[in-house]
Amino acid sequence: MMAFFFATDLRILRIKISQNYYLSMFSYCKIFKLVSSACSILMGCSVFICCSSGPAEKKITEAEKKDPVAVIEKPTEIIPVTPKPFFDVAFFAKQADSLISFATGQKLHFEYKVQRLDIKHNPDLFTSEKDTVKMYSFDAGKGNRIYNFRIREGNYTSEAEALKALNALRTAAHNSPAGLTYTNDNVFALENKVIWLNTGCSYAYGNHIKMKNILLRTLQYSTITDSIVCRCGGDCNQIQQ
Repeated sequence: MMAFFFATDLRILRIKISQNYYLSMFSYCKIFKLVSSACSILMGCSVFICCSSGPAEKKITEAEKKDPVAVIEKPTEIIPVTPKPFFDVAFFAKQADSLISFATGQKLHFEYKVQRLDIKHNPDLFTSEKDTVKMYSFDAGKGNRIYNFRIREGNYTSEAEALKALNALRTAAHNSPAGLTYTNDNVFALENKVIWLNTGCSYAYGNHIKMKNILLRTLQYSTITDSIVCRCGGDCNQIQQ
């Protein structure tokens, strides 16, 4: 009898223990599932946040796959350099202002204008209709026009044509007792150009030479091929440089 009750009690205890165990296991499983779900949600958020924090991933194009360097690297930008003009007339005018102001002892300022000459009225400067000749006229203003002067610039198709134009001027100077203009003249053949500086007899010849030197420093050229020099009064000489 005692054995029966003992066995029965033991069975009941076993059942209780089993029930408690199953309950415990059920609770643990439930908690584990909740924790797992929470972790999954948290991990998902973390991944989303990490992926979303940076910039969107750039899609690689087929061109980049074939030659990524050519697509990614930008070509070097080439900035064109503006060449200096053959004759910077504005700079020259400022230098001429300083020279004549110092020489005369008064403040002088030259205004200048540029005009294109035609072959009809300047035949000695042209070798063909393809040539272009410009004249720069410098005006010292009212009351000071005795200091006015001019510069002619002839542009030719070749250096040979420029020398041809210079020789035509030389012939004209030697055939006239007044020279080229009877005033001060310097004519230069510079590559395919002819430059002709003319100042009046009011200029001391020394100041005329200074003006010539300023002009040569202003011009963009390599060498003087040939030249003609005439002083006031028609005295003209050839100078080979």
